[in-house]
Amino acid sequence: MKIMFLYIILLSSLLLSQSRSIIYNNGDPDGEAGHSIYWDGEQGNSASNKFTVTDDYVLEAFSIWASLSSSFGSLRVVLQNNNNDSPGEELGQWSITLDGLIPSREYFVLTTGECIFLDRNESYWLTVHADNENTEATWLFSPQSFYSYSTSQDYGNTWSTTLSGQAGAGTIAGEKIFYNDISPNTGDVNFDSVVNVLDAVSIVQYILDNVEYSNDQLLAADLNGDQTINVLDVVGVVSSILNGPEEMSQWLLEDLNPNSSFFGQMIGPETFSNEVSIYYFGKQG
Repeated sequence: MKIMFLYIILLSSLLLSQSRSIIYNNGDPDGEAGHSIYWDGEQGNSASNKFTVTDDYVLEAFSIWASLSSSFGSLRVVLQNNNNDSPGEELGQWSITLDGLIPSREYFVLTTGECIFLDRNESYWLTVHADNENTEATWLFSPQSFYSYSTSQDYGNTWSTTLSGQAGAGTIAGEKIFYNDISPNTGDVNFDSVVNVLDAVSIVQYILDNVEYSNDQLLAADLNGDQTINVLDVVGVVSSILNGPEEMSQWLLEDLNPNSSFFGQMIGPETFSNEVSIYYFGKQG
């Protein structure tokens, strides 16, 4: 029985995982031109893309398109706060070793280990420097010319005024943060905005003294409001589940499946309203 419970919990956690959102994507380059990236110890050239987020996110990954002119080299990519419309405080940095065998390619970096939070309606900068004096590279241009960027000749000590044009090509992805209001007597003890078998199992474990609850969880677990967590509350959770699912939440995320007829579009449950009876949205990556 315990193995079955663990299996249910594992399966449910996979199905309920949040979906990755594309925060910024200016397209794949359509040529070899781009921002020259180099540093000779005294002067050089760096470039930075400005982007704004519309919700709260945790940075999950980013990619840049680059080519290498020297025999070998690496880039230093820095995420920075916005400071008076210029790159400001550093939030994180990563080194990318460039591949000299492939003229140009997309370099992908996973950032989940850093837990970098991006705040709603705030602007940020993704900056690319040469990682050493031996690197001569190109941050390939975006195909369109209406993106905000800035350049620096002194390794980021000072920056040009924000320009509009072809920025460095790349993508930034994050996990959207969902906030749950704590509602009493709902049975939603894990605060994932849905009452399901995970909540029922959790309440049983609490009754058996296998887990401890916070005050907020005690409030949510007391379905009948009798100030006691017992089998009656478990029955209430089961009844809630059997009486049918709650109304599906509405959201929009970019379709990243190149084989989908909705590829590149923002879709969600409402897209398929009255057309299908079951929705499954998988997480890429």
